[in-house]
Amino acid sequence: MAPKAKDVHCLIIHSDQGFQYTSYEYKSVFESKKIQISMSRKGTPIDDSPIESWHALIKKETLYNNNITSLQECIQLIEDWILFYNNKRLKPKIKKKRKTYTKREK
Repeated sequence: MAPKAKDVHCLIIHSDQGFQYTSYEYKSVFESKKIQISMSRKGTPIDDSPIESWHALIKKETLYNNNITSLQECIQLIEDWILFYNNKRLKPKIKKKRKTYTKREK
C-alpha cells in the first residue's frame, strides 16, 4: 500500500538566502505545492538561530541516538519528541509555557 500523501496546505518553509534557496527551480517546486517560502533578511544570519538551535536539539535527542530503519519510524520518533518538547520539557528559567508547534488544521 502506497503511503498517504501529506497535506501541505498552509505549510511555511524557512531558509536563509543562499543561492540554492533563491533559485527559480526551488521557488517553483514550493509554489506549485502551495507552500509559502519564508527567508531571513539579507545579511542577518542571526534570524536563523532559533530554528537552527531547535533543529540541532531534535537531531541530538532523537535521530543520533536511535537506529532508525524506516521513514515511518523516523516520523513517529520526531512527532513523539515534539509532543514531549512542547508539553514536558519546560525549562525552569521559562516562566510562561512556550508556544506549541502543531500540525495546521485544514
